[in-house]
Amino acid sequence: GVIMDWDTGDVIVTLAAYITGAANICFSTGGVIAGGGKNPTVGEAAVEFVMASQDYIGRAIPANTTSLPSKECVRFYFLTNKGIYAAQEQVKYFEDESSPWLSLFEKGSLVINEIRSSGTGALTH
Repeated sequence: GVIMDWDTGDVIVTLAAYITGAANICFSTGGVIAGGGKNPTVGEAAVEFVMASQDYIGRAIPANTTSLPSKECVRFYFLTNKGIYAAQEQVKYFEDESSPWLSLFEKGSLVINEIRSSGTGALTH
């Protein structure tokens, strides 16, 4: 699976996506959109995100903790059968399209957008 923690400035948005197609969004304000992967479009996007993450694990470092990203950053956690790996990138490098992590970030953002637009996930607090 892959966890993407995104410091949007006002809130931290956490996307959790798994190879099964399951996907959830959590907000640091306390809200959760769970069950998004029940929608086939969301499930496909989640699987693509996880599959793409395999190309990035070699750039990540082993992680003993799962702390939140630094201000104005996105942190990726790669959940593998050999442990958890982490990497972080500044949002400004996604915005100017210079980040080597851009493609992975875009795939994660697509999962978030699909969950939000599908209406299949249940928002809870």
